[in-house]
Amino acid sequence: MHPTIKARIELNHAMAAAMLTIVCFAERPDFLGGPLTVSAAIDELVRQGSYGVTREQLVSEYARVTKITEI
Repeated sequence: MHPTIKARIELNHAMAAAMLTIVCFAERPDFLGGPLTVSAAIDELVRQGSYGVTREQLVSEYARVTKITEI
């Protein structure tokens, strides 16, 4: 497989997983003392660094998915 295509697929997978985690953080009442806002969940994911995506990428993806321009 071409490395560029593979990298795009890997990024899309990371973004999808991160977005699902944001949903979990926002809906789970016992996480970090209570449910997190979307912005706080994004900050926490970036802090943990487990998906290898930036805050800007996550904000952009969230905005695209929800069709808003600000979080």
